Amino acid sequence: MSTLPNTKIPEIFKALFHPTRLLIIQAVNYKKMLVKEFAEMVGIDISTMSKHLDILKRHKIIMGEKDKNFVYYHLAIKLHVCSVL
Repeated sequence: MSTLPNTKIPEIFKALFHPTRLLIIQAVNYKKMLVKEFAEMVGIDISTMSKHLDILKRHKIIMGEKDKNFVYYHLAIKLHVCSVL
């Protein structure tokens, strides 16, 4: 099992700590979703939601899967903490 360099751990926790990103993680734990669905769920505009998704993608927490003109997001890693969030 590989481990993350210690310098990456605080960055990952920072990415996870934002309330909007926690909602995203909870949602994609159950199903794949579109940016528009996330934005409507949280009540923010699509461009702001895209920035949150980009942060989570950059840290390899979520992934986007293209299907024609749509990108569906899902968890890239198994997070056991989702059940307690």
